[in-house]
Amino acid sequence: MMDALVIDFGCGSTKIGLCGSDTPSCMFPGVVGVPSGSSGAVPSGVEDGGWWSRKGKKSERYLPCPTEVGGSGMMYRPLIDPLEGLLKDWNGALCQLEWAAGQRLGLKQNNGEVDLTGTPVLLVEQAYASKADREKWAQLLFEEYNVPGVFMSRAGVLALYANARVTGVAVDLGAGGMTVTPVQEGYPLMGGLRRSPVGGKVLDRALVAASLARSCPLHPRIPGVKVAPTSTSSSSSSAAWAHGGGGSTFHPSLKQYHTLEVARDARESLCRVYESTFDADAHAHVPIVSYDLPDGTKLSLGPERYAVTELLFNPTPLQSGAEEEDFGGAVGLTDMLQDAILACEPETRRDLNTNVTLTGGLTSTEGLSERLLKELLVRTDTLGSRPKMAAASSSERAVGPWLGGSILASLGTFPDIWFSKAEYQEFGAKMLHRKVL
Repeated sequence: MMDALVIDFGCGSTKIGLCGSDTPSCMFPGVVGVPSGSSGAVPSGVEDGGWWSRKGKKSERYLPCPTEVGGSGMMYRPLIDPLEGLLKDWNGALCQLEWAAGQRLGLKQNNGEVDLTGTPVLLVEQAYASKADREKWAQLLFEEYNVPGVFMSRAGVLALYANARVTGVAVDLGAGGMTVTPVQEGYPLMGGLRRSPVGGKVLDRALVAASLARSCPLHPRIPGVKVAPTSTSSSSSSAAWAHGGGGSTFHPSLKQYHTLEVARDARESLCRVYESTFDADAHAHVPIVSYDLPDGTKLSLGPERYAVTELLFNPTPLQSGAEEEDFGGAVGLTDMLQDAILACEPETRRDLNTNVTLTGGLTSTEGLSERLLKELLVRTDTLGSRPKMAAASSSERAVGPWLGGSILASLGTFPDIWFSKAEYQEFGAKMLHRKVL
């Protein structure tokens, strides 16, 4: 049996690897590097990795792993739209796919071109992926890469597979937002699908704002740039570090990305979910905890440690901010989960409520699962049963949908369910929708 290639393009990271593994062989950031100048000239000085051109697209140059190197002639372009959770940079995504398959997995011909002729593909779909996107993927994979078969499945369904379940509710909390997917016997119940753009990146921006309020701005840690020395009056040294030192400047997208990465590290170390609804004014005397930043300064937070993560359960502060148009319809995690279950048929609600599965890196936040279960227990009468939650280890949760795809593609029956190239040639891409739900 041919080993399938399992692909998951996420907002925080791209995960690619062959089936049968517990972890993906390749994990890239959810961004690609592109020339920032108007001329489109490829910046020099990129030694590790190098620029990559898509198969048959020599004029288009990308850096699949831009965060591994530094460069002043480059900008970062996200693959996924964080508000909609949908793929928006197709060329960049295909560039990462080719780089992973050819350079990391060795799936290439003697001439260096990527060769997926004998490699079926299982693609992890975003929650609201359209039929048009599915058909585009089928066309690209069959016609450009000559794969023998393609299968696609929603991330929530695969997250349940990773936890040995075929029925339940997958609660996916990632960098780009929160997604709740009810699943019955392996089929997603699209009427109950719910998504909110409030995710890890939103929390990281909130932490950046909190650090500014504490007069401790976060500075980006750009690869290849020497960290500024520790200084109590670090205005000059930190400024030089933020701009790369030596007077060189970087595109705003680089500085923003790496600033949020510093914020993410700080959030994962400092922030916790409070056991009940958190009011910053009522808990103003929460003990201060410090975190050593990469530039040698210290970030000290008190109530902010809980106020940042409270946005997952109560996004109201976001709706009154500068980004009101983006979060006006956002609801808290518990409300969203309850709404998703109640949107399904009454006879399915008990099975859904007693099989709530957590996945995504954000679910490892201390206190989150306990808070969610506590709030769901209060709503037992509404949901019709006592909720039960399942969660794998934090490392497995971080790659839950990919892991589920790896398990599915390893089954001996996988060739029976994929959409084959022969079917594509005979019936066209629209036939795909009969095999993939």
